Amino acid sequence: MFKFEDELEKFEKSLLAEDLEGGFSGNEVKDILEIAKALAREQRRAGKEKA
Repeated sequence: MFKFEDELEKFEKSLLAEDLEGGFSGNEVKDILEIAKALAREQRRAGKEKA
């Protein structure tokens, strides 16, 4: 099962940005999007199970 908090811990350092001028690399953005997609799938699945 996907645990958002566990995944967030893995990427916490890359999500924190003191210097925004450098921005995120393409790989970091891809990782963040993958986490968001997995979270959305889990939420949809949980919603269907309740119905």
